[in-house]
Amino acid sequence: MVDDILSTKKQHRNKKAGSFIICECGFAILLVPDLKAMSKAIEHHAAEHANKEKDIAKAAFEEERIQNLLIAQTLDKAATF
Repeated sequence: MVDDILSTKKQHRNKKAGSFIICECGFAILLVPDLKAMSKAIEHHAAEHANKEKDIAKAAFEEERIQNLLIAQTLDKAATF
């Protein structure tokens, strides 16, 4: 019985931890079931990375790279729910 409770608590904690996607910079984005909201959050964060680049080509590349990283995480996590 105690093992069942502990296992349930671990699953709950893991579910909570799994409710975020994490950028390589450490920024966490909460997963929500609204695709439009997720898209905006990812685009906004990727734009922040792009704004750090002075070179326009590097900025565009960095923005797309971060978007792809976060989108891939979103799809991976969505597949496990």
